[in-house]
Amino acid sequence: MHHQPESPLASCEEAWQSQPLSALIAHISSAYHHHTRHELPQLWQFIVAELEVGAHDATPALTTLASLITELRDHVETHSWTEDDLFFPNLIALEHPTVLRHGLTRESLTRLIDRLEREHAAIRRVVARIEDVLPDLRPATVRPGVAATRVDVDQLYERLLEE
Repeated sequence: MHHQPESPLASCEEAWQSQPLSALIAHISSAYHHHTRHELPQLWQFIVAELEVGAHDATPALTTLASLITELRDHVETHSWTEDDLFFPNLIALEHPTVLRHGLTRESLTRLIDRLEREHAAIRRVVARIEDVLPDLRPATVRPGVAATRVDVDQLYERLLEE
């Protein structure tokens, strides 16, 4: 399933170039962070419920998926908080210096960007591991609800790539 999308910037760069940075930030927070932070716990709860219902015939892949969704949720929550509550407000302050004051030095901002890049890489690694597990959750080998979960995981994957 390893998707090879075009460069994320190639598909959206032109549309966002004429927009203020604050509009892009609002879009990222509402379209990706808010949705993903709510979707991951629901997906995890569904998988855990499926594990409990089908405990006698649960596949190791489903147990692994539950663990990976937990790991992904932890990474995404930390990352979203860092961007929404720390990084984005400082970017908006840089965009509107007469209205807001940012509190980060150039060095602090550089360290924060490096941290966000590491968080993005960690999220991509977990998503890749999830992709590796999905082929083992074929409809013939799992309960119907679990097979439907693959669609949810695929949609989540696409949304994370878009961000």
